[in-house]
Order: sequence, then structure tokens, then C-alpha cells
Amino acid sequence: MRTPEQSNVKFTSRHHRSKMLDAYRRRLQVWGGEQGKCGQIQVLFTKRGSLPPTALASYPGSGNTWTRNLLQIASGIFTGSIYNDQQLYVNGFLGEKDPWNSGTTFTQKTHDCSPSHIKKFNSTGILLLRNPYRAILAYHNFLFGGHTGYAPMSNYRRKDWSAFVHLQIRSWLETAINWTTQAKRLQVLHYENLKEDPVPHLSSVLDFFGLPRDDLRFTCLQEHDDWRFKRKQVFIPDNLEIFHPRERDKIDRAVRYVNYLLRKHNHPQLPLHLYEFYNNTPSDQSMKVRCEAEETKAACDGRVDHMNLAQRKRGKNTRKNQTNIEEIENNTKMEEAQEEEEQDPLERFASTKVGWFLTQMFNTVMRYTRTDPISRIVGDSHLQKALPLNLPPIPSFLSNGNEDNSNS
Repeated sequence: MRTPEQSNVKFTSRHHRSKMLDAYRRRLQVWGGEQGKCGQIQVLFTKRGSLPPTALASYPGSGNTWTRNLLQIASGIFTGSIYNDQQLYVNGFLGEKDPWNSGTTFTQKTHDCSPSHIKKFNSTGILLLRNPYRAILAYHNFLFGGHTGYAPMSNYRRKDWSAFVHLQIRSWLETAINWTTQAKRLQVLHYENLKEDPVPHLSSVLDFFGLPRDDLRFTCLQEHDDWRFKRKQVFIPDNLEIFHPRERDKIDRAVRYVNYLLRKHNHPQLPLHLYEFYNNTPSDQSMKVRCEAEETKAACDGRVDHMNLAQRKRGKNTRKNQTNIEEIENNTKMEEAQEEEEQDPLERFASTKVGWFLTQMFNTVMRYTRTDPISRIVGDSHLQKALPLNLPPIPSFLSNGNEDNSNS
């Protein structure tokens, strides 16, 4: 017997009418507890076998999870994944535990771009592209801090940082090239465009895959800013250069080639005007912090790490001026004093000389027993041979960064 929800929800002609949403499985209230029509918006599973596998492919750090949330709201259908991430599952991505090819989810997260993997999705997917400079930094933060943390500033001074960047731009390039050239049915999304205005781009995805558009969902999406990208200022020492000019040249060449490839295959081109670092564009998310004359690099890095952590706890954006930096440092000291008063006995012991010494010993042991993410990636000989950064022939007018970025 059909429920009222089932009788009112239909796919377009591209999908058989009998393939309806599964009204008997667990669902998600997007804005639960809210009064009015927006409070009634839900995300559901489809019946098993209702939808064909559709990859949501990206290089790690490209905003795949954030985009999945937007796609769930827009389509009313859960998204899936090949990774079964428990942390995402408990945060509302209920499709995380469903088999990626079960047909119960709209699209499935993957960072794999091998030809055999693309074929598993019937060469069909959504390619999500993000400025590789920002994507590499985001992936680096994920490796050391999980979904919400930061990597330490000292990593950018490591001897193997350049090798890590080189391998990551290879991976970003390989993802873009393989999905663009080998997928038979592909929709390209740009992370930066979604940040600017997600509605037209989400709408095009629904149209492309034959899913109905619900104007109420888009209206509610625009009325709420819980989806909206929260730009976070990141403090960095003023004597630190994250990307060396040699690395910038490699990344810029990769960006220009991918843009050329997108144009060649009639896909939306990269929004280069929104790309930080590219073509020597300054970053509007990084705030320089002056290292004191008596400070060592390690001490300055540690102070900046502490400022980033304190700002994350407060959850506030910071304007770019010296007064604000001083305010943050002062607020951090006040918060530390308050935290000391609220410390439990174990925390107080850890703050003593003996406790500090034992903590340092424990951290040292952990460093030696746990594989460092950068060392593991750089030391993997298979990855080093995965893709040379020798690009195929590219038109000469694209070689100097002066390419036309119109989508006409």
C-alpha cells in the first residue's frame, strides 16, 4: 500500500514511475523543529535499485562532503559514498553506510579516478573541481586534523613539503584529466561557483540527471545560511612561504591545462577569477603574523598554531588588520587564564613540569609508532610514478596565463 508521500513523489520520464522514494526507511529533517514549509523538507532514500550509480568525483579537499549536503537538500535524496565514513554518518549523511551501488542514493562520493573505477560507475558522474592550491591545503589539514582541524605550521618548513605538493598536484591533475576524458556522461561543478550561488548549479545537476526540481527547496536553501561557506581566516607567520615559486609554476600549468581540457570537452571552465594563489594572485584568507625578533621559527609557528586553534574555538571571522591580531592574542591569553581555573586535576598535572615532561615523552613515542602522513605519501614509490607532470601539447596562447575564461 502506498503512503501519501510515495504517491506525491515521482521522478521525471527518465526514471520509471515505480521507482519511488522509500518512505519506510529513516529520513532526515533538514531544518527540523522549524515552523512553516521549510521545516517539512526531508531527505529520503530511494528504493533499492531505483537509481544507477553516479559518482561524485573529486580530489580530496575539494569540498565533496559540503557539496553532498547541498545535493541532498536540492534533490531530497541521500547521497552515498564508497568510504563508509562513520563520522559523516552520525552527522546526517545516512547514505554513508548503504552500498555505493545499491541504487538507494543519488550520487556517491569517490576520490578514485582510475579507468577501471570510472567504468564501475558506468562512466557516469559529477566532477567537482576546486582551486588546487586551496584543495591541497585542505587535504593537508585533513591528514593532520581530521574534518575540522588544522595541520601545524611547521609542516610547511619541512624538506619533504615540496615533494608532497608535487605529488598532490599530480593527483589533482589526474582526477581532472581521467574523469573529463573517460566519463561518457559527466556534469562538472566548480566549488567556487557553488560558494557564490549554489542554486543555478544545483538546478543544472538535477536537470542533467532527470530529477525533478522543487522550487521550495531552493527557496529555503537561500533563506537559510547554515549551508553557506563560512570563510575562515588562517594566521601564518610572516616569514613563511607556503608555495615556492617552482611549485606555483607547476600548479599554474596544471590549472591552465585543465581549463583547456574543459573547454575542449564543452564543460564549464574554471572560475580563475576566484582562484587564490593562481598567477600570483594573493590569498584573501591568510593573515600574516609578525614573528618577534627573539622568537625562533618553531616558537613563532607554535604561537600561530595556538592563535588558529583559539579562533576556531571562537568560531569568528577576523578582519585583516594589526589591531585585530593583537585583540586575538590578548583574548587568547585571557581564555588560557580562564581555562586554567577550570582545569581538572589531570589537566593541572599535565601543566606542571613533570606532567609536561611525561606528555612530551608520550607524544614522542606516538610520533615514532604512528606513520606521518606526509612521510607515508612522499615515501610511496607507487604514487611517485603515478603520473608525470609532463602535460600533453597545449595551445601556445594558454601557456602564459592569459587564457580567455569565458564560457561561451
